[in-house]
Amino acid sequence: MRMKNLAAKFFVSAVFFGTVGMAWGIVMSNSQDTSMLAAHAHLMVIGWVSFAIFGLFYNAFPREAERRLATVQFWASQAGLVTLIPGIALVSAAHPLGAPLAAIGSILSLASMVMFGLIAARGWR
Repeated sequence: MRMKNLAAKFFVSAVFFGTVGMAWGIVMSNSQDTSMLAAHAHLMVIGWVSFAIFGLFYNAFPREAERRLATVQFWASQAGLVTLIPGIALVSAAHPLGAPLAAIGSILSLASMVMFGLIAARGWR
């Protein structure tokens, strides 16, 4: 079965963020500087794991992927992650912009997960 468009977008972004996260983890390990561990962990769990699960779900339930809410959920999740990770990194570096960015990214990520929950509940009926 060929992966549908939204499913593929989620899965490609999962592989991208997973690869970036793994490379970042290797750099942290080699430098023995784990000050960005929280940002790295969030990148891996949200960017790799959650996005892969979203992609697999939309591949299994292609009708749900065609809904407008699914597209909104995709963009909210992407915006949330690319805002959250720098925000957490800046918080770790005690930069004043960190907390606002992390808060915005957290809200977008949470909204994306709530949207996914609604979509998944409808898909499993």
